[in-house]
Order: sequence, then C-alpha cells, then structure tokens
Amino acid sequence: MSLDQQTRAFLEMGKTSGAPPLEELPLEAARRVMRETLIEAACVRRFVARRKELLIVGQDAVFPIRIYKPADAAKKKLPIIILIHGGGWALGDLDCYENMARFFCVETKSIVISAGYRLAPEHKFPAGLNDCFSCLQWTHKHAAELGGDSQRITLMGDSSGGNLAAAVCLRAAQEGGSVIARQVLLYPLLSLEEDPPFESRRKFGDGAYFISQSSIAWTIKLYLNAPNDSRLPLASPLYSNTFEGLPHTLIINAGFDPLRDEAAAYARKLRQEGVPVDFTCFETTIHGFLSFAGVLDIGQKGLQFVSEWICDHA
Repeated sequence: MSLDQQTRAFLEMGKTSGAPPLEELPLEAARRVMRETLIEAACVRRFVARRKELLIVGQDAVFPIRIYKPADAAKKKLPIIILIHGGGWALGDLDCYENMARFFCVETKSIVISAGYRLAPEHKFPAGLNDCFSCLQWTHKHAAELGGDSQRITLMGDSSGGNLAAAVCLRAAQEGGSVIARQVLLYPLLSLEEDPPFESRRKFGDGAYFISQSSIAWTIKLYLNAPNDSRLPLASPLYSNTFEGLPHTLIINAGFDPLRDEAAAYARKLRQEGVPVDFTCFETTIHGFLSFAGVLDIGQKGLQFVSEWICDHA
C-alpha cells in the first residue's frame, strides 16, 4: 500500500515550506505553528444551534470547556461526546479542534463538550489527565441540565488526546462513579517508553510522515515528570494490568503513522480481556489525517466513518 495522492502532496508542501521541526522551535512558536496548521487544514465549519464556553472547577484547577448543541436537537435527552484534543499534551487547544467539535455535534446529533485541559510543560503529568477526568465527572453530574443523557457519554481523543481518553477510561473503570458508554481513540499514543518495540515507530518515525520519533520523544519529555513515569498505566495505557469494565471501543489509525502498531496492540489487549473493540486502519494516509479533512478527502471520509459508528452505537 502506498500514500494516496492528496496525502503525498500535503507532505510535500510541508517539506517545501522549509519550516524546522516543531521540536527545534521555542515552545510558543511551536504552539503557534501547530495552531495555524490545524486551523487552516480543518474540515469546513458547521453550524450549531448553541456554542457556549465556560470555566469548570476540576480536581486541582479551573479550566475551560466548550459546549456545542446541534440545531435539530429533539426534546429527548441527547447523547454526549467529550472531545479531548491532541497536540502532544503541550501544543493543541480548543480553537484547533473547533471545526471537528462542530462536525461531530452536527453529524451525530450529540452534545459535544471540548475539554481545555492544562498543557505541559507548565503543567506536567497528571495535570491534564486530572482535568479530563474532572470534565467527565462534571459532564456526568450536569448531563440532564444540558439536555444530555448521562448513560450515553462517548469519550473521544486523538493522538495525545487519545492517550488521555484511554487513561480516563481506565481510571473511571477503577474508581467508578461516571459511566462511559463508548471510547473512541483516534491514532492514540499509548506507549510513552523511550524506545518502544514497535516496527511502525522505526519505519515511519524519520520525520517524513508528519510526526517523528524525535517529536514524539520531545512531547513526552515535556509531559512527564521523570522517565520512569512512562511505565505508569495512566501515562501509558498499553501497560495497564487490567482492562475490566472498559466500554465498547473504536480505534482508528493510519497506515503510515509511527503510532500504528501500538494502537493495534492495544486493540488486541482489549479483545483478549473481553472488551468489545472495532479497529479500522486507513492504510494510505498519515497521523492526524482527521484534523486535515479540509485538504484530505480521506480525512473527511474518516470523520464520517467515526460519526456513523457513534450513531450506530448510540
């Protein structure tokens, strides 16, 4: 299988720009570049009936969330999606995922809550995780007043957001109290080890496929307090000893993604533990392709695929 034409052209455009890798930039410059890239390449902005931003009190911080409601919402309780953005725990923000949140709100007729968790390195592990878990608790508590159904919450995250979503699901299963009906992990980063034993990390990690081994290592260093934290299950969900109580799971990855093999390994582990798992690989594209749906047809197809899966399992 080879890269599709649009993905190849997208990568070539990045090469010809002459921009240095993100890990070679000052942090604020890297954040600006990531933000501009994701906003410019995002899917078309969809109309929602209501969009509200507010601050919620978490476990150890106050942080923002955005709430989106669909225009054709019925009076019945709506399903809810909690969206956890990517960006290596350090670079993404709510604006980067504005259009994606709107897309899922419209296409799944769900309330979408986008979590603006604290970023590393100013706030290292487990600060962002605590915020995302607090967002789940807040959503469960306030679902009815939002017009949502607390028994139909989907937890969704991409890349490092997929890492956080998986960790929140593990924590919720262990601690109880908040029901998660489904988890959707979009090309998740699940092993934070320095040199994990995955062929895709070596095969596609040279920087030619949007993210690299060096950029992954850089963001992990920003996120963790110490290298030994990489073996903690809530940092690296792949290394959890138990998956009991996890919800029906959809895992999406890409054929040319350095994270491809750990996503597949996680799917196998969940299946072995009896967790219902649907696993789909979009073979001809790269990490982050759903965020590039404005320029990649396969990104648009991927967003539609995820939306239909959520609707089918609502």
